[in-house]
Amino acid sequence: MNLWILVIKFINFEQKFIMKYIFVMVLLTATLGCGEKGLTKEDKEWIEKKIVQISDSIYKSSIANGNAPVGLPKALWNRVTLSLPDSYNLGNAKPFEYSGAPEFDEDDPMTYGYNVVGFYPIGWSLNGLYFAYLSKGAGYGGSKSIEILNTQTDKIESSLVLSEWDPDGAKTYYQPQDKVVEDFIRKYEICKHFNYQKGDSFTSSKNGNKFTFEVAADEQIFFENAEMESGKVEIYANMISPKTERKQISAYTSYGGVWSIEIKGFIKSPFENKVIILVNHSERGYENETDISYKLISCNLNVDAF
Repeated sequence: MNLWILVIKFINFEQKFIMKYIFVMVLLTATLGCGEKGLTKEDKEWIEKKIVQISDSIYKSSIANGNAPVGLPKALWNRVTLSLPDSYNLGNAKPFEYSGAPEFDEDDPMTYGYNVVGFYPIGWSLNGLYFAYLSKGAGYGGSKSIEILNTQTDKIESSLVLSEWDPDGAKTYYQPQDKVVEDFIRKYEICKHFNYQKGDSFTSSKNGNKFTFEVAADEQIFFENAEMESGKVEIYANMISPKTERKQISAYTSYGGVWSIEIKGFIKSPFENKVIILVNHSERGYENETDISYKLISCNLNVDAF
């Protein structure tokens, strides 16, 4: 077996990420200094792939143990140490009451005049990129699914449908505690962590930086204006100190019949200066009930991101 491949295999046995870092640097230096004579094309591709994997594990080991990645600005709140759980225990998951309205009662749908989309937070991935949650549609016809949110794009990276309705009635594919569901979440290295703060503003506990968040929406989308046409909704983040800056973090179209759009709070990243804004939509339903749902919108709070 080629000497370089033996070195790579040795590095993989080393568990301490600092030592891995040293070994990778030595390997790169030796490779550049000695050239790549004697390596087949397959050897080179294998080595390149392994170096990427090892570098990624170094990064994850660092931030998962509460360390700031290289070049990360000073923390706005305390970073935490996370690890993958033995079980996500979603069979006992409870909805997070973000709206203040009672959740839809499937056994007695006329009890309340509200249909609330259920939000069951799970946590962040070890690399800080993904946030996982269980979503439960409101009322009859609502589906239940595990969602993996990409916090760089605010798009759903992947989704696993547990149950749904179609013209033939309700269909259940998985229970929340099933191994398929656990494996799906674990594939994204999700840790159980949910640090939520209510409101539309906060002051950093570490350095006093202040931030506010606000909604700007076209008037015609609101039910009270009787037009009830589609329109634009914009979400803004404002830095109040150490300097005054403002940036738009999201813009999307909303359809008519809206009662209100409010920022209810934000989910803090355990690793970096990032939050996920929870935006509450309250709308007039088809049978004059109030339908309540949410949007999750990410925001980088580093000073140089404004």
